[in-house]
Amino acid sequence: MGARGSAMPQSLAKIYAHLIFSTKSRERVVPNDVRPDLHAYFGGILNHLRSARVLAV
Repeated sequence: MGARGSAMPQSLAKIYAHLIFSTKSRERVVPNDVRPDLHAYFGGILNHLRSARVLAV
């Protein structure tokens, strides 16, 4: 072992996932009053996984 010890080089990566949910003929099947709760639910899952999120509606 040299003077610098046995430190290993570090490699960091960032992986982005883009999820798109769509229906046939792009019909709106999720009622407008449910949408905020649904987005919050998905955001909670991402927070639990320690993942950043960007919301585009």
